Amino acid sequence: MLRWYRRTGATVIARGAGAAAGVGFFGHGSTAITESYYIEPDRTVDPDDALLRHEMTAEEEEALAEFDESNDDQTERHARKLKIPEQA
Repeated sequence: MLRWYRRTGATVIARGAGAAAGVGFFGHGSTAITESYYIEPDRTVDPDDALLRHEMTAEEEEALAEFDESNDDQTERHARKLKIPEQA
């Protein structure tokens, strides 16, 4: 049970302050031990970049273009409101 608490603590510290902070907290000699045995891998990150290599469908391309256009319009409105000169 103690290992679970140590592992949870190390993971929380690593997420908030980095693996080096976990090393200092546990008194390990390097990040290798702390990362291997105590810090849970962040599974919210796509480890093999599959999402980055995803080919967008025509519908996704269209939706993204519409989103970009609406953001451009909104940015222009804000710039005019703040009297920011347009860039070339």
